[in-house]
Amino acid sequence: MISIGALRGPWLLCAALLLLAVVVRRGPRPRVGELWLVGAIGVCAAVARLVWGVWGPLHVNGQGPLWIRGALEPEALATYGPGYFELFAWVTRLGVAPDRAIFVANALLSGLSPALLYAAARLAGVERGGALAAALGLAVDAVTVRTAASEGYFSSLVVLVLGVQTSLALGLQAQVRRDRLATGFALGAAGLLAAAVARIHPVGYLPLALCPLVVLGGARPEAWRARIALAALAGALIGATVLLSSGSTILTSLRASPVAARAFGNVDPWHAELLVGLLVAVWLLHRRLHPPWLPVLGVFSVVLMLATRDGFRQHPMWELCYERLFWPGVLLGAASLFPRRLQSPGWAIAAAGIIAGGSLIAALPHLGTPTTEQLEYRFLQDVLRDMPAGCTLASVSRADKRVWEIPSYLIPSRGSEQSGSRSVERASDLHTVAGCLLYVRASMCASAEARALCESVEREVPLERLASRVLPAEPSYTFMPYDRPNVEVVVFRVVTNAAVAEHARGAAVADGAAITPAFAQLLYDQLKALREADGCRVVRLDTSRFRMIVGVYAGSGEEHALEVSTAADSSGTTRTAGGWALAAPDGIERDCGATLAAIEGVLLGLQPPLLRRR
Repeated sequence: MISIGALRGPWLLCAALLLLAVVVRRGPRPRVGELWLVGAIGVCAAVARLVWGVWGPLHVNGQGPLWIRGALEPEALATYGPGYFELFAWVTRLGVAPDRAIFVANALLSGLSPALLYAAARLAGVERGGALAAALGLAVDAVTVRTAASEGYFSSLVVLVLGVQTSLALGLQAQVRRDRLATGFALGAAGLLAAAVARIHPVGYLPLALCPLVVLGGARPEAWRARIALAALAGALIGATVLLSSGSTILTSLRASPVAARAFGNVDPWHAELLVGLLVAVWLLHRRLHPPWLPVLGVFSVVLMLATRDGFRQHPMWELCYERLFWPGVLLGAASLFPRRLQSPGWAIAAAGIIAGGSLIAALPHLGTPTTEQLEYRFLQDVLRDMPAGCTLASVSRADKRVWEIPSYLIPSRGSEQSGSRSVERASDLHTVAGCLLYVRASMCASAEARALCESVEREVPLERLASRVLPAEPSYTFMPYDRPNVEVVVFRVVTNAAVAEHARGAAVADGAAITPAFAQLLYDQLKALREADGCRVVRLDTSRFRMIVGVYAGSGEEHALEVSTAADSSGTTRTAGGWALAAPDGIERDCGATLAAIEGVLLGLQPPLLRRR
């Protein structure tokens, strides 16, 4: 079986867009008013997704960071295919955090989906009101708006499948004009976009398989034989393109993915009965519809959605996301049901409001409650971005069926080199990492499967608590609950012997005035913002009431512990800054001289607390 290896960019998509540009240029010019309408719908949809998006991991069972890493390293998603890497790798190189870049890209792709749905409907022969109702129904769908700004593959699959359907509808129009070149280019673009879908995830295969029904259900050509022949040709070309470009990828994915095995595990006889009943209803009504047979696409989309959704019942929101893969097909098929006498924009908006309201009511219990993993991810975003560049992030990441992918990319990278990660299977795993090492007590530790290992790590390894947060227990996987009502997530620094020894040698300041928590926080906020040319960073400030320890990490990953107190009895100290005494350990001036001077500058600008008799 043939398969193209991982491409370094979205070249299949780019090639398809070039072909479509030729097709559009050779065809009739669309109405300016409709272009403005489509653009306005797309912009509003994208803004809604950016404003109300979840902005966190969507995958269940701690696997969200795996897909972010899959956009950085194609090997991470080798069992699914290289499509996700090909589509998103370039946005991770734009100089912003890779997860944020992917969240924005997914939201923008999702915003494009309603515009493509409108175009596909109009090209297939749907009147303006029905096409507008379908596009608005997708634009304001609550589940799509909420989940688009994430790492999930649903937004990219939906927009690519709609791209296939729009390409086929363009080919249908070109065939009616007897423009063979445009027809061939449109079908070629559909095949390239289909290959991009097949290389991302197996869940895209079924919506993709329904795409030729757009040709079969189009308004023109009116002759059945012509439409059947063109639909068969479209299906054959799409299948050939997918198999020739991604055949071995599909086989690997089908063998490895549990989704493929359980997709049809709960198919019941009533699904077949429903299919037959809906097809009979379309046959009875087809003379009143325009185009008459496009609802067949909606019928198959509904039946396949109901027959396969049980494979995604790990969490209610996850199941709703899976249903959205078929939702554009349902809306496109239903667009021709819109009565001709109700084609005004007002009726279209009213119909879209009814559709959106129904989906909102069904999803409302799950939209406003973030999972523990989503809250945990936001906490780690805030904490890890201030850690020294190049630190290694460690955690317990596997326990029975539980998974917690390590989001090491949240730590600033050192040049082009990403921060490393270490999966902990025993406490001794933390003794073999040199340099800066951080350990996360993840949410998974609040489970029966992982608790013993997590507790042994914290018992046997010297750790220094840097930050923590207590979160409500809201599992992302319904069948894997936490074993307590609240989950504490903690970020530790693994204390090396060298850091302990240097701290002991440098502890030379005497006790001074009492340091209040408010004053320590004020000072730390100023120190952690320092960015000097030597590359050192302040990563912690600990107080023991009458003195402070400032942790300064060098670019090499080594920590220097700088002791600070007010200058009352500063004997033994090596430096002073105004009313402050500083005990500078060996090596800090060599590694972090500029940062040390900047710390002294900050201290000079702060009035020390008053010394009171104790």
